[in-house]
Amino acid sequence: MEGSHLNELAGAVLLVLPVSLSLIWAPGPGRGRAMVLLRATALSLALVTGAMLLLSRSRSAWIGAVVAAAVMVWLRWPRLRRLIAAGLLVLALIILYVGPQVALRSVFASNPQETNRFVSIEDLEGRVVLWDYALRIIREFPVTAIGLGAFRKAVFVLYPGLLQGQSLDIGHAHNVFLQVALDVGIPGLSAYLALVATALCIGWRAARTAGGEFRWLGLGIVGSLVAFHVYGITDTVALGHKPGLTFWMLLGLAAALWTVAERGVAHRSDAVDSGVG
Repeated sequence: MEGSHLNELAGAVLLVLPVSLSLIWAPGPGRGRAMVLLRATALSLALVTGAMLLLSRSRSAWIGAVVAAAVMVWLRWPRLRRLIAAGLLVLALIILYVGPQVALRSVFASNPQETNRFVSIEDLEGRVVLWDYALRIIREFPVTAIGLGAFRKAVFVLYPGLLQGQSLDIGHAHNVFLQVALDVGIPGLSAYLALVATALCIGWRAARTAGGEFRWLGLGIVGSLVAFHVYGITDTVALGHKPGLTFWMLLGLAAALWTVAERGVAHRSDAVDSGVG
């Protein structure tokens, strides 16, 4: 149970760390006390969340952080894109050489103390079994779903053989997309994907076209979304859990970035038109 909480904490950290790192480097309108305070706060937050990520020992979160870092570097520094592509190619060749199953098991290794359980969420096989049961529940309740936070009880009520006399507490399906479908149904999953895609497009556009601090903030939003959803392939922070509030705060930040950045573009356009006139 303890490891489950640490993994959730690591997932919430992934929603904060890239944004805080981006704010450290973002240029401001001046060098006053406000900017010093902002940079100091962002630096403190990055150090704290970075330490939490390392100490969490969450392999899913570490992989998400590495992928997000690669995406952020690729987006911000085009000259390094060939280096990143070469690194990904080498990694792909290594995985092909050792085999995908061996590579995955080396990351999600089995725990010898869990061999008497039908499901061990600490290893890959256990999560695959859990995903299968989650898909079965989604097929039975595709529209209404089972409700926020209900999976931990519903999976044992619908499939009592999964428990086998053990006192397991499985808080979620260990996949963000399956968990959203379990919580709010297929229509809710569609809305969730639309929100994530919109926020990702806002951050991506700002990172490529906006100026100053907006560019760096967009880069941080892209990094946070990528990190969280790569982590979400094998783990998740469920919508109804308290750390999930961080996700909605990130979406709000993306909406604010869109509003402010577009207002700045419109203001510059008006200024150019006035100058021409």
